Amino acid sequence: NIFADAKTKWAEVSWDEVAARNPDVIILADLTRGEPNDTAKEKIALLKKDPLTSKLAAVKGDKFITIPGSHMDPSYGSASTVPIVTASLFGSANIRPLDVVSTILRHIGLGGIAPTPPLPGLLDALIWESRFPRVLLAVAIGMALAVSGAVLQAVTRNPLADPYLLGVSSGASTGAVAVLLLGIGGSVSLSTGAFAGGLVSFGLLLLLLGGGRVASPSRVVLTGVLVSQFFAGVTSVILMVNGDANSTRGFTYWLLGTLGGARWEGVTVTVLIILAGVVA
Repeated sequence: NIFADAKTKWAEVSWDEVAARNPDVIILADLTRGEPNDTAKEKIALLKKDPLTSKLAAVKGDKFITIPGSHMDPSYGSASTVPIVTASLFGSANIRPLDVVSTILRHIGLGGIAPTPPLPGLLDALIWESRFPRVLLAVAIGMALAVSGAVLQAVTRNPLADPYLLGVSSGASTGAVAVLLLGIGGSVSLSTGAFAGGLVSFGLLLLLLGGGRVASPSRVVLTGVLVSQFFAGVTSVILMVNGDANSTRGFTYWLLGTLGGARWEGVTVTVLIILAGVVA
């Protein structure tokens, strides 16, 4: 980013200033809204035609990165790759944005348009093996939560329904803490215990609502709050009676969640499970 140190907004930067800094690569949005000079092809033609911009190193060497408009304009409704790449820029190591873009392009087979030379192996692994899997896993989990929320609202016929309001989350917490502190299930993992607890709480909710009978939205919400408070109380009692400082801290950390251990294997499995759930 040749204007990373600029104090003005991009809209206030003139082409004279761009020419003065002579960028090595230019990123263009390829829009298709029917407006003049919207497409990347039209923009490149203008840059080559203009006496000022035609002298830029990026223009002379045809160093352009084209980003589809659907990835730039939220109104197009498709998932945007720009936030995904942008999120990969942040971390403890100070890596230039173009180096991050180049690393990702090389790993997906587009190294020919990479704007910068390859990074050292350690930095390359930091981006591709650490940062990028975390970002993709966060996107996948977000998609799963959105779909599950929509399904839950459709099943209960209540636009206010969510796992917290209906007690599913509280039940999952109880299942996890029962596995962690009470040893229920033997070698069962925390995730399995949480899943079982969520099923139990949702089953209790349906039982209190009268099985398959249609209940009013207000009754569903009030019953969900009742179930949620019950399992929250059970969780608190288990922590108070059986928990110590370390186990309580570990359980709280588990509840908050983390993407720190995300790797490609986990991302692949998660995406496959989410796709199977969506199709089913």
